[in-house]
Amino acid sequence: MKTVLLTTALFLLLIGYALADPDIKVSKESGGFLFEFGMSTKELKSLGDVTMTLVLYNTTTGDLIIPDELRVKISKTNTLLFPPTSFKAQKDSVALFRYTFPEGGNYKIEFTASFAAAKGNATYEFFVERSKNETTPNQIIMMAV
Repeated sequence: MKTVLLTTALFLLLIGYALADPDIKVSKESGGFLFEFGMSTKELKSLGDVTMTLVLYNTTTGDLIIPDELRVKISKTNTLLFPPTSFKAQKDSVALFRYTFPEGGNYKIEFTASFAAAKGNATYEFFVERSKNETTPNQIIMMAV
């Protein structure tokens, strides 16, 4: 029992450490918000789980903001993969997302936040490397024959 508790505690500590310092951090200002987007690039390949974080700040005061509403949308080229989805504000100030990119290529993630009367949005574009396990359309046809 002690081993399970220690293992769980260590696992949570490692996750917290990983989330506190993502490999990539990009900041953008919009509508009085400073959007700070973070992503772990260690597994930025198709079919791999990728952890993403978003922290919002007030551009005037620098205070952390817990938005009334946060919407997330993920697309690849002109294909919508994760439709605009609302998330409720959490008690902490970090929004955490995990996503498995279905295939390699250029992606776009869009955030829209609202707090009181303010509304802002930020778009981030990035490339996801193709995984060795990813099936291409030609492979699908060959397997179906």
